Amino acid sequence: MKKVLIFLGLVFLYLFSPKITHAESQFLTNEEVIYSISEKGTTTVTHNIILENKLTDIYASSYSLKLSGVKPQNIKAWQNLNEIQTKILEDGTTTTINLEFPDAVVGQGNARHFSISYDDGTVSTKTGEVWEISIPKVLGLDFYDSFRLKLEVPSSFGNLAYIYPKPENSVNSPNKNVYLFSKEFVKESPINAAFGNFQVFLFDLTYHLENPSKINSSLDIAVPADSSFQKITFTNIRPKPEKIYIDEDGNWLATYKLKSAERVDVRVSGAVQLYASARNFPVESKAYLTQNMQETPVWQTNDPEIKNLALKLKSPRAIYDYITKNLVYDFSRVKPDIERLGAKKALKNPKNAICMEFTDLFIALARAANIPAREINGFAYSENLSLQPLSLVADVLHAWPEYWDDSTKVWVPIDPTWGATTGGEDFFSKLDLRHFAFVVHGKDAYKPYPPGSYKLGSNPQKDVYVSFGPLPRVPESQPKIVIEKIQGFNLTNVVYNIKIVNNGASAIYDRKITIYFDGANQATKNIAILPPFGEESFEAKLSSIITPWKLPGQISVITDNQNVKVFTDRQRAIITEISLLMLFILLIFLATFHEKLHINKKNHKQNP
Repeated sequence: MKKVLIFLGLVFLYLFSPKITHAESQFLTNEEVIYSISEKGTTTVTHNIILENKLTDIYASSYSLKLSGVKPQNIKAWQNLNEIQTKILEDGTTTTINLEFPDAVVGQGNARHFSISYDDGTVSTKTGEVWEISIPKVLGLDFYDSFRLKLEVPSSFGNLAYIYPKPENSVNSPNKNVYLFSKEFVKESPINAAFGNFQVFLFDLTYHLENPSKINSSLDIAVPADSSFQKITFTNIRPKPEKIYIDEDGNWLATYKLKSAERVDVRVSGAVQLYASARNFPVESKAYLTQNMQETPVWQTNDPEIKNLALKLKSPRAIYDYITKNLVYDFSRVKPDIERLGAKKALKNPKNAICMEFTDLFIALARAANIPAREINGFAYSENLSLQPLSLVADVLHAWPEYWDDSTKVWVPIDPTWGATTGGEDFFSKLDLRHFAFVVHGKDAYKPYPPGSYKLGSNPQKDVYVSFGPLPRVPESQPKIVIEKIQGFNLTNVVYNIKIVNNGASAIYDRKITIYFDGANQATKNIAILPPFGEESFEAKLSSIITPWKLPGQISVITDNQNVKVFTDRQRAIITEISLLMLFILLIFLATFHEKLHINKKNHKQNP
């Protein structure tokens, strides 16, 4: 669970006027809290406090600071470089630090400057390749006349992946990065940040396939795919698929051919890099975006209640806020093979929601508001035992939605489920580096089935394993160019098939394929994305074989630094053409000779 730091304000002994009970009317309170994180991840928290007397006859003689969910270590307090004795009281998860001031600061306008510091090991955590920082929401900020929070992070933590809320200011230096937050910036939410270029998860997935029919058949399985926020590198796919192709939603589908009654276990392993910011990715077509505003059996966009609510909410942010505030997570429903209620039932039964209902309701409301939206099904890592996906012990995954941001041309992932179950953390403005997408459901709310769904028998085993790990070192994928003549008799054209194949471990992007006939540019093709084991084919039609001298002698296919050439059958075609012509002439000659001979014989008989 997230740690919550609670400021309960000042507890004073009023020596001159014990009847006054509201410290706000008697003191100006200014505080600066510094979270200084070491390179090993330990955080020293320092509260620099100023209490200024508003009245002449009242001063503060003691101060109490309560910390909830924090186990402070190395607690210290001082004033003017002199140590102040502390009394520590612990009650369950609450620690109270009590100070008794050794002197009296009396007089209107006079101020007491003092500090409290302690070490906290819960603020920063290294998960995989990323340092994650979580500073709890500060409560009771209205008590302070001024408040400032400073976060100091070592430069060795790496690049800033995300920080929310955005700081008022930041200062970078060779040794550390400093982020400054004023009172208004931290009033509504905790501070969450991550440092590192990307997060890495290793995955090991098993698919159990069976062909129960009496004829040979092809089966497709969904393997993890690239997106704007993740990149897949495969280390093993056994057995190898016939091919991997991309469906309308961007899923990667691996095709396997199975004989009648054949069973095959497919094992897919590799690594995924998760990015905090969207990387360059092919932009969706208008037709696809329109498709992602349609109604489905679980996304009932035409339901009057959903439609009216969507008209009121209008924006993705408003829809997210409504769902996180109104749906209640029902932990009793987190189990395999649970009924999917859909958006309409989720709206009518807000206390029976799990991640599917949070997601379905968002998608239905967004689509009803003419905002393209779709479902992601995958793995989301959490230390919260109640929220951990069952894929840690079974193969029940997590679901979250994406909406299309037309200004950035990006599918934006959000998680209203976590927004409702983590004590107010914002999973709309940023999504952490812990959500690993397996499949996208846009056109169809159920298919393709995600990993973990391909099981056989009544006692299926666990088939989904995901863990933090290092990025595997594999060569960059390079396309393989194959040029083959299409066999067969064709009196009009000679046809060559040009195939671009990706036998590498990761996808290939933005490749321009140029086709030359005898050095002359004949055609240019662009491949936006070619997944591992994927292929793209083009046909190159050459001139009619009736005029073989017009055939090019060489076909070249160039992409990047590759140039593959093949010689055509031009010379043989010309020889064949000449041979056929000579044969034709010979046949005509023979036919003519035979005809003359026949006529001569006939004349001879008539004129002996």
